[in-house]
Amino acid sequence: LTSDIFKLKSIQELCLGTNSISSSIPSEIGLLSNLKLLHLNQNSFTSTIPSSIANLSSLRELMIYRNYLSGPLPTVLGTLG
Repeated sequence: LTSDIFKLKSIQELCLGTNSISSSIPSEIGLLSNLKLLHLNQNSFTSTIPSSIANLSSLRELMIYRNYLSGPLPTVLGTLG
């Protein structure tokens, strides 16, 4: 993901599903605090879900299926939305 995405502070929806993105989910994702919808599904994301996802307090929908993520889900996911 280009770092320019994280400058979009008022963005509410980010749909990047089915784009063959292969990297880890950047911790900077937490800078997008107004996100309500985040689709990262069907890519090749690796590593773990960053703990900075806790900053997405407006998040209502998170789609991360069909990636290569590992590790436990951050406990904060149960409190979002």
